[in-house]
Amino acid sequence: GLNVQVAKQFSQSFLVVLATFLLIHFIEVFLQAKYGKRLDIEGFTRNVDTHTSKTLELFCAVVILVVAVVLLINLWGLESWMQKTSVLGFIALFCFATKEYWVGDFLSGIFIIGQGRVTRGDVIRIPSEDVFGIVLQIKGLQTIVRDLVRRHDITLPNALLLRNRVDILRTDLARGVRDYINFKIGYGADSRKVKAFLEEVWDNACDSAAIDADQSLHIALKDCGDHAATWRLSYTLKSPHQVILCQNAVREAAYDLQDKHGLQVSTPLTHVVQSEEGPGGDSPASGSKA
Repeated sequence: GLNVQVAKQFSQSFLVVLATFLLIHFIEVFLQAKYGKRLDIEGFTRNVDTHTSKTLELFCAVVILVVAVVLLINLWGLESWMQKTSVLGFIALFCFATKEYWVGDFLSGIFIIGQGRVTRGDVIRIPSEDVFGIVLQIKGLQTIVRDLVRRHDITLPNALLLRNRVDILRTDLARGVRDYINFKIGYGADSRKVKAFLEEVWDNACDSAAIDADQSLHIALKDCGDHAATWRLSYTLKSPHQVILCQNAVREAAYDLQDKHGLQVSTPLTHVVQSEEGPGGDSPASGSKA
């Protein structure tokens, strides 16, 4: 009867949808294993996509979805109904009317995947959005990033990655990825004394953090401000994923060694303000930082 026919169509449709879902994921795993690369992310070794694997995954997914839609149309006998009601025209009109909400992110996702500049496992920084984390996944409309400081996941529209400056902590050079910490030190300190202090800071930080001791450090006087000189200690990371831990290790080493070298990493005391409380009163001195 009619009920049996409808039940049969529902069953077959469910099988088509399930087979489509499983087939897409099976092909993604197969292509990622064959054309991807192995990378350590957050302490786990994973297969990550490359430009080739992601392009093939997108092509295969589109082909499978088209085949699935054709099968569903034939199962329900909608060929003539679609022609009469102009369903395809309605779908096209709907897509056109909502293009502002998804087309930009979708095309941005294709550009990001096609360029291959931002990949899964990369450490990125987006200054304008105050984002600093590890790329976990690049989807069709969104990119998922794990914040390195707060350790939670952030979902970003793909268009945001194309509109804004994105710093990628990755390099193909043998010297690796470099990072730095700035220190404001008063003008009374001798430059040789400051360099000796920063060298020992770097040496101590190498023992407790993922800083590459085989790559030389770099010390430079970057700015002479009104109240202090800005010294920069640059170093090389063993892994970009440890950038926050390395920064903390350098700051802690500087804090522990400042008394030994007779230096202060706090804001320098630059002037003293004299105040009088009355005609015959004392004039206590109060220091102020600037």
